[in-house]
Amino acid sequence: MKRERDRARIEADLLERLSETDPLTGLLNRRAIEGQFAQLRADGFATLAVIDLDHFKSINDVNGHAVGDAVLKAVANAFQTGPDVRAYRLGGEEFVLLLRGNDAATLAERRRQAIPVIVASTDPGLERPVTASMGVADTFGDEGFEKLYERADKLLYEAKSAGRNRTRSTIKAETDLEIIVKEQAFAN
Repeated sequence: MKRERDRARIEADLLERLSETDPLTGLLNRRAIEGQFAQLRADGFATLAVIDLDHFKSINDVNGHAVGDAVLKAVANAFQTGPDVRAYRLGGEEFVLLLRGNDAATLAERRRQAIPVIVASTDPGLERPVTASMGVADTFGDEGFEKLYERADKLLYEAKSAGRNRTRSTIKAETDLEIIVKEQAFAN
């Protein structure tokens, strides 16, 4: 009886982990970040980056879905998760990084800039570089995932509207609650 209960518990844990993992990239998914967000915030993860690949549909249309899948896997590798960076795939070509530390925005930007390099080394036959746009926002107070995601996603779409292959971020000033908007543009 105990052995059956232990086996059922192990199977339930495995199924829960599978339900929180993207099968293509191996990254955690939206269900995982929503479930982990409160604990990660308590652990100091206060910056959220929303990343969307630029013109991804054309990769699938021109090269096929197998190449598109390889690109998504390469992008997941570009995120180099670690103690201060958690990566998630929300779906399609949209990813989220949850970061901590004073250099969180820089950590996110380095990962966004690594995407064309990592993808090109994985699939050198693509006609053009694979780039990404990104929105980065810091949390305010006890703000939840949905509100933070909404603000970072808005910044992502501002970056896309401004020409893609760039980052829009809001950074809290150290001295007060003033918000500074930064834009970084990089040549395509």
